[in-house]
Amino acid sequence: MKITKFKPVNRHIHIVPHTEEPKQESGVLLPENYNPEQTKYVTANVIAVAADCNSQIQKSFRAGLGSLKIIVDRSMIELVETKNKKLHVILENYVVGLLDTPDILD
Repeated sequence: MKITKFKPVNRHIHIVPHTEEPKQESGVLLPENYNPEQTKYVTANVIAVAADCNSQIQKSFRAGLGSLKIIVDRSMIELVETKNKKLHVILENYVVGLLDTPDILD
């Protein structure tokens, strides 16, 4: 069975996080378990919103015609892997704020 469209449920939001892969610097060999310090929050594009999410997030997503950007807690992003896709989802509680929100929220 091939997933063609993902619809989040239970207050989850399907996102594409804006994360940068750590760049390998030449010269210094670091241990395999070394993790560079990362910021706690990350910006993400919203792809889909569960029907039972907060009305403010719902309205912003619909008004933005799918171009809503949010700030989320990086540690709470969940990776959902299927046979042919990798999806990032986050529970609405971990949305810190909305970016570039349309005037509909004023």
